[in-house]
Amino acid sequence: MFVYHSIGEDASSNFWGNISEEEFHKHVKFFSENKEVVSLNNLKEESRNQRVVLTFDDGLRSYYDTALPILERYELPSTVFVCPFLSWEEESKFKIDHNIKKEGRILMSGREIEKISSLKNVEIGNHTLDHQNLRYVHEHKDLKKQIVESKSQIERTCGIRVKSFSFPYGGYNKRSLSMVKRSHDVSVGGGGVLVTDAESMHVLPRCHGHVSIDDIKYYMSYTSHVASKIENTFK
Repeated sequence: MFVYHSIGEDASSNFWGNISEEEFHKHVKFFSENKEVVSLNNLKEESRNQRVVLTFDDGLRSYYDTALPILERYELPSTVFVCPFLSWEEESKFKIDHNIKKEGRILMSGREIEKISSLKNVEIGNHTLDHQNLRYVHEHKDLKKQIVESKSQIERTCGIRVKSFSFPYGGYNKRSLSMVKRSHDVSVGGGGVLVTDAESMHVLPRCHGHVSIDDIKYYMSYTSHVASKIENTFK
């Protein structure tokens, strides 16, 4: 499972997690020709193939402008996690700041999210109301606002059921994880390459996608080897 952030932003901005449009296209082409790309919510379905899930955090404009047209060309599914307060309340005047530059990255507007929510291969997921690190949120009312009310706002505005959640910065505590488990079918976190326990379907590990195509091929070779060893262990 891979997590992307921005696609094709100006390299001089030095944004963390940015990958060029050309490199991203190489990733998508490789996945399309060599792997089974599935949606996040179909991960539990049994398959003998090596599968890949593509996720995008923050709901950035570059997903809408750059990544999505490439994914649509290859008819591949993806999940984009959005923060409804940041996208809807101020129509994208807010920006995500990943501690790189003050101006931050431009988000999709609420209208753009509503537009893509009806597309066959796009899943809209919840990324908290306004990109809070839930490791440091402990009060029940605050957690409910960030997790449950955020989910409801997306569902109400887009007319969809939100099933998935992504923890900003990969951060969570016992209370936030418990609430996410009760309100969402699946959740994703950070570090890790191989999903070895899809049964739990929570805090699933993801590998950063802002790497070269050679790194992607190495990851896939590595996970195939590890998966084979795990399978042979239980034979």
